[in-house]
Amino acid sequence: MAHFKQNTDKNLIFHGNSLFNYGNNNLAFGNSISNYVRDNLFNKKAVFDYSLGGKTTTQIVSEFPTRIAPYFRANDVYIFWDVVNDLNTGKTVAQTLASSKTLATLAKAQGYKVYTLTSININNTIVEPLRIQYNTSLLADTSFWDGVIDLTTISVLNNTNSYQNTTYYNADGTHLTTAGYNLIGQKILDSVNFN
Repeated sequence: MAHFKQNTDKNLIFHGNSLFNYGNNNLAFGNSISNYVRDNLFNKKAVFDYSLGGKTTTQIVSEFPTRIAPYFRANDVYIFWDVVNDLNTGKTVAQTLASSKTLATLAKAQGYKVYTLTSININNTIVEPLRIQYNTSLLADTSFWDGVIDLTTISVLNNTNSYQNTTYYNADGTHLTTAGYNLIGQKILDSVNFN
């Protein structure tokens, strides 16, 4: 897991799976959204990335009280992104959304500013129709979050076969290249109130 010195003003916490940080499967920085955001934030907030490949939202919910809550404080910014693993392991859209809302509730109880992201196109015929349903449900009720970062507006990540575009996707059609991560990182910078 990547650590930076905590900021006395405000911290930015990324929490999710390997879609947030592809190189984080070995607990080291790789291609990541958090790197891009850290490097491009005007006021250089402290950035923490607790993303790990294979995690489901249910697992992230269970680890939140011990892995996140004790180490951060009210007004820190918490960004969560992980639905693909849930949908790929047989969870329904409703179950996945319920887990996301549970996580948002836990984070808000800590006083965090809480954000989540819609899902992007990946090379998975099981997940693809479900992630579209998830996005629709998420955008229909954003009341659990301080903001929902709508990645469906980035067309090169949301067309039917976007995952085949090797400018933005790695060969697995799921994880992103640096260019893909940078697109999402910029969207986060444009969408999140870091003050």
